[in-house]
Amino acid sequence: MMRWLLVLMMAATTYAADVTMEWKTRNNVVEVGDCITVDLVLTSDEPQAVTGVDAVVEWTGQAKLEGWELTYSWVFEPTQNDLQLAGLNETFDDGDARILLLPWFGQALPVATPEGFVALTLYFEALSPGTWTITSATTVDWFMDLDGDGEQGPSEGTQTQRTHILGPPTTAGQPWSMVLGEIVDGVVGIAPPVPTGDCGDVAELPSFDTPPRPGSPTGVRVP
Repeated sequence: MMRWLLVLMMAATTYAADVTMEWKTRNNVVEVGDCITVDLVLTSDEPQAVTGVDAVVEWTGQAKLEGWELTYSWVFEPTQNDLQLAGLNETFDDGDARILLLPWFGQALPVATPEGFVALTLYFEALSPGTWTITSATTVDWFMDLDGDGEQGPSEGTQTQRTHILGPPTTAGQPWSMVLGEIVDGVVGIAPPVPTGDCGDVAELPSFDTPPRPGSPTGVRVP
């Protein structure tokens, strides 16, 4: 009897691999005014199906979120005022947001692979020089501001929003499994814009109007 129970338990369990969430920037250095393109890449040592991504995204103030592009047919909800989650989605100009990605019911699940699966692309405008960083916070504590005064009252208990990557259940009866592994930040150096126009007070190049003396060697550019 124990042998059959063991067989049934093994049959109801599947392997779940850890999935790395990486905010992968396409450029290491940009200039003020340029676009910073960031891919949300999910990688895993073993192919791992993904049933959802719920991410708290934070970025530093040298850049402003301008838009996003879905690279998979997600139910995408970066909606503003999402349950007033600590102001995460009250505005997209304050350096944080909550992003929820869910596959449509009945479609093939996306799979994190060793090569990496691009789940989403974000676009930022570089505003000022410095080192710009984007990451995902593992937890954010918040409270529902019921009276709108901006302060936590006795009836406004603390809750925690976590960054998750969900996979199919590993055990019968579970709705999903937690498969988030490492979170890798994206970092970009933002340089000042290159000045345009004249070069200002710089030394002039010497003049070569005088023809070379007869018989003197002449440099020739190799084609």
